[in-house]
Amino acid sequence: MLTPLSSLSRLKGVGEKRAALFRQKGFRTVEDLLLYLPRKYERRGDLRPLAEASEEAEVLVEVVKRRWWRGKRYFILEAEIRDDSGRGKAVWFNQRRLLRTIFPGKKYYMRGRVKREGESPVLYSPEVKGEVPGGILPIYERIYGIGSGVIRRLILQALEQTEISENLPGVLVDKYSFPSRRKSLEFLHSPPEGASLEELNSGFTPYHRRLIYEEAFFYQLKVRWLQEKGKRPKGRKYRMEPSGLSRAISLFSFQFTESQVRALEEIVEDLASPYPMRRLLHGEVGSGKTAVAVASAALVAMSGYQVAFMAPTEILAFQHFSRLEEKLSSLGLSPVLLVSGMKTSHRREALEKISSGEAKIVFGTHALLYGQVNFRKLAYAIVDEQHRFGVAQRARLYSKGEEPDVLLLSATPIPRTLALVLYSELSLSTLRQLPRPRRVKTRLLKMKEFSRLVPLLKDLMGRGGQGFAIFPVIEKGNLDVVDAERGFERLREYFPEFKLALLHGRMKMEERREVMERFERGEVHLLVSTTVVEVGIDIEKANFMVVFNAERFGLAQLHQLRGRIGRGRDEGYFFLLSPSPSRRLKFLQEHQDGFEVAEYDLRVRGPGNFAGREQWGIPRFRLLHPFLHEDVLRQAGRDAGEFFSSHREEVSNIIKEEITLG
Repeated sequence: MLTPLSSLSRLKGVGEKRAALFRQKGFRTVEDLLLYLPRKYERRGDLRPLAEASEEAEVLVEVVKRRWWRGKRYFILEAEIRDDSGRGKAVWFNQRRLLRTIFPGKKYYMRGRVKREGESPVLYSPEVKGEVPGGILPIYERIYGIGSGVIRRLILQALEQTEISENLPGVLVDKYSFPSRRKSLEFLHSPPEGASLEELNSGFTPYHRRLIYEEAFFYQLKVRWLQEKGKRPKGRKYRMEPSGLSRAISLFSFQFTESQVRALEEIVEDLASPYPMRRLLHGEVGSGKTAVAVASAALVAMSGYQVAFMAPTEILAFQHFSRLEEKLSSLGLSPVLLVSGMKTSHRREALEKISSGEAKIVFGTHALLYGQVNFRKLAYAIVDEQHRFGVAQRARLYSKGEEPDVLLLSATPIPRTLALVLYSELSLSTLRQLPRPRRVKTRLLKMKEFSRLVPLLKDLMGRGGQGFAIFPVIEKGNLDVVDAERGFERLREYFPEFKLALLHGRMKMEERREVMERFERGEVHLLVSTTVVEVGIDIEKANFMVVFNAERFGLAQLHQLRGRIGRGRDEGYFFLLSPSPSRRLKFLQEHQDGFEVAEYDLRVRGPGNFAGREQWGIPRFRLLHPFLHEDVLRQAGRDAGEFFSSHREEVSNIIKEEITLG
């Protein structure tokens, strides 16, 4: 028998290649797969006459004749089909195996997308069976190259072979009359024929509610553990003279806003407390979170302790380091950079400075917490873009050093009431003012209208402006989108007189650093990139951005991208290109306030885990929707508090196990 924590590779049909595809999506264990619920359910066996088939239809037809040929890119199989109502066609691409299945003179059930060629219906790549299926079929979102049918077969195999025991306390199962965990998973992955299709697709069955509550309960239980962890005395004091605060603020050429000053005062008060700081600093794009964080880091470093400043990307870590190295050194603070792509000699030198205590402020990615990184006197950890830093990772961080003070920075504005629920172990500081006013015009266009922008973009670059062209993927793969590599070649044809550069996450660190340095020096007019530039990149001359296939991004993510431009004196232009502009994108065009955008995005798009695991500004959840299920979060919080009080040792073991797995 398997356990929920067994590797996915233990399942028949999950070889090395398929396991790698699952890992790209964050699926490593059997439990990860079992909690991947269908995106929708469909009832099968609702047949229609072929002559009336439209959109998505099920038909029972006879194959009259078939033919096949090899095109330039595809193997094509075409069958002439009929029933009592008329005739039509079915067409499949790259499905040679059907030659052994489909024969003239036999009847088949077919289900698929229907288009019309004159009066005749054509089914494109329909599902084919020898008999009419019945019941309810769960449909799963594809995982890269893994289709819904394969996912369904693997999940049913996992259900059959996995020992699924109850994980909620019995008193809570009884209190809410929850179905068992196994029954909930079996029902949602293999619903009985009589189940309500409407309830299943709404996500409001008792089985959905049980799994949603389960996720909320264990999240809140971990939060209670973190609260307790923050109550232990840290046993150190910092020198917090007013002159030191003034020197720290003087690192920046601009004047702090009132909200920045207030946030820094709150942080300083926490740092002076005998207990470790646990604070979340969140705010609008460009509101100066980094400046506040660096000023507080300088104060701690001036007291002789070490600070770890963790950025979400190597590019951003390098930008922070290169811009602050000289200024921090002028205060007698020795900063170092430590990222995975460094040369071996540079990495060895950085590790030595960190372990000896010579390096006072260390800029890097979250890798600072892992491997052979040994701090001598780590007292303060700053985590940028904290939503990539879950509860287990926060627990690991709290265990580093001797009860380090921790400041989390939120790259996306979160509605305050939601933040108070999600981060109840943290104190909260909010920045809404911008140090420098920004003027950015947002325009929404269809993809085919890009040529209309070309004269304007040439004019902006001709007058010294710089810009970004953002694509959703590096290379096309199976998605129907424009990718960065092909987009780069096409844009060079549009703008032959300007300098273009390509930047993405698969490039070596030295290559990425060299591209960013050229862009900062103004040697590159147009930077073609993926979302590696989403957070923190600050180029004053950057005054336009074009986002291709904008429908592929969340609104909060697009708002982050919009924050990369218009940071200088010139007006900024933000262009969203999409095949068919949606209501979501129109909302972004009409709204500039990041808090409004984030709230709308969460309400409409959800946390992102029904169709994928990426989402912006809040913790990653599988099933929980922070807005729709806020009442569940609150109730689970109360239940978790009561359980924690009477089962501390058991809770501690749960957290330690998750830290180990993470």
